[in-house]
Amino acid sequence: MFPAIVVLFLSISCSAQDAAAGKGLRFRDFNLVPGAYPSDVNDQGVVAANIPGIGPVLIAADGTITTLGIQGSIVAMNNRGQMLLQRDQEVFLVQPDGTMEPRNHGYGLNNLGQVVGQVSGVGAVQWDENGTRSALRMPPTPLGSLPYAMSINDT
Repeated sequence: MFPAIVVLFLSISCSAQDAAAGKGLRFRDFNLVPGAYPSDVNDQGVVAANIPGIGPVLIAADGTITTLGIQGSIVAMNNRGQMLLQRDQEVFLVQPDGTMEPRNHGYGLNNLGQVVGQVSGVGAVQWDENGTRSALRMPPTPLGSLPYAMSINDT
């Protein structure tokens, strides 16, 4: 089972999705920039990636590369153009205008601008689109409650 998971991950990492009229989503070939590490793709087919020595970049569906000119690594991106950027031990929500708002230990970002992650001493948290933080009650697992949230949907 392990090799199948690796193959699936590599396939998703090197493909982008776009809508095919009347057929839903389809995969299309995507020639990733050599050395780039993809981190997320949005509904427009824009891939957020990190390239060592260059930094975070956006790769448009047509292959056009836009260097963001900021230090750090993109963790997540949404359809609004917001991104989670990790820099050293800090995470920021980067707005489309370049404004950076702290979301330390943020891991997931949805299309509403909500971020989930972890805060030491609190556990799993959610920041709303205005930056207000609240604790999350995580479902129990066989190993106990999870100390953080990695992803959040749009509803």
